[in-house]
Amino acid sequence: MWMKVLVAAVIMVLLSPVFAYACELTGYAEPLERSAEIVGVEERPMYEAPMPDYLIPGVEVEAVSGILAGLVGTALVAVVALVLGRALRAGRG
Repeated sequence: MWMKVLVAAVIMVLLSPVFAYACELTGYAEPLERSAEIVGVEERPMYEAPMPDYLIPGVEVEAVSGILAGLVGTALVAVVALVLGRALRAGRG
């Protein structure tokens, strides 16, 4: 079962540039960012993100960087879910 989930996650990550390209074609912008621009609010980050703008620092090709960031994020979430699941299962037994 995990293999099916992993394959589905990888397929979604690999297809994400297609959706990003479609967003560029249609001029889509995040509603909250657009509202902040209209009101004149400036961003003041509280911390430095490890992958700002969903890009991996040092990777020159933006599309490749975005795909890698998606894979890294997916892997991190999968590991956290697996560890949490095992901890909860161990607590019941």
